Amino acid sequence: MTMLGVGALVANKLRRLVRSYDSPRDFDLRDVGRCCDYSLSVIAGWGHELSRYLGKPFEWTGLRVLEIGPGPDLGTGFIMLSRGCASYTALDTRCLLEPQGLHVVRTLVERLGNPAGLDEELNRLERGLADPAGLADGRGRLRYIVDPERTFAGLDDSSVDVVVSQAVLEHVDDLAGWLGVLGRILAPGVVWISHVDLQTHTRYLRWRDPLNIYRFGERLYGALRFDGLPSRRRPDEYRRIFQQAGWTDVQAWPAARLDQAYTQRLISQLAKPFRQADSHMDWLAMVLCARRP
Repeated sequence: MTMLGVGALVANKLRRLVRSYDSPRDFDLRDVGRCCDYSLSVIAGWGHELSRYLGKPFEWTGLRVLEIGPGPDLGTGFIMLSRGCASYTALDTRCLLEPQGLHVVRTLVERLGNPAGLDEELNRLERGLADPAGLADGRGRLRYIVDPERTFAGLDDSSVDVVVSQAVLEHVDDLAGWLGVLGRILAPGVVWISHVDLQTHTRYLRWRDPLNIYRFGERLYGALRFDGLPSRRRPDEYRRIFQQAGWTDVQAWPAARLDQAYTQRLISQLAKPFRQADSHMDWLAMVLCARRP
């Protein structure tokens, strides 16, 4: 498993030298049904976990939502708009929108019963495929901002109530600096929810050896770094970074876990920093929630 992991890292690093990061998902946009199901499941997950965090039923109605790393189709945004969001802003470091994504969203909207008020946003998305900058103007309820430098240009302190992200934070190298910039923009009262994928991302190894990326020392892992490689932060480190950035009521809990007996058998094969009990190596994914004071 260790040798397979090294081979996968080398292969992915070489692939990134000739082809930039272009697909945040392990399934194709042409699988329209699966794309729709995925967006619906993400929204259901955020709603369920926010209800748990806030201690009351959560509703999207009237909220201004910022999604970080929305992917290629903005399906989650259209679901939230259909459920009464006042506005939806998608922020990404590169434009991943694809023409097939429009077909996915139109199909998704049909599945939602063609809610009123989404026609213009669908038309704006269609025009935005040719000119993504036109989606950043804030003229509609939907915005799409491409921000390669992570300056959060275009956001202001009155445009966000809730920040959401799905399997994004593990790809942010300078999370502390990134949160510092964003924290100077967001107004008090903003609620944050992120689903963080803590396991190996390589497809074959993900199911055979989900902790494969933790087998390597920092020197080797750093030498094989490429765009999109998971950071290997563990839950307590995420909590600490958010707290140091000024967020309060920072909570994290597992969204998926390994069998304890399996984890204990594997732990001795991991790099030394990941053998500690406080690393929570049985957590395969987690939910992180916080508030802006």
